[in-house]
Amino acid sequence: MYTVAEHSERIVEADLRPLLYAERLMDSRAKTRRNLLRVLAAGSAQIDGADKRILEEFEQHGLAKNGEPTPAARALLKLLRLRETT
Repeated sequence: MYTVAEHSERIVEADLRPLLYAERLMDSRAKTRRNLLRVLAAGSAQIDGADKRILEEFEQHGLAKNGEPTPAARALLKLLRLRETT
């Protein structure tokens, strides 16, 4: 799902999938997914089993591409860190 908006006199396209998926990651039952997102961002992921399915889910929702976190995933991680410190 994408949206188009006008920004600085030009048209930009934004991927809304990570925003829509972020609410699911905030759920208390999504701890495993949040932990895998942190591992991906740290660059030390050994992906196997259930983690592989979660990675595919991340890619489907725009949080990962080719096993690497996207800018949307990094932004979400910052929000998660802020939420944990408040």
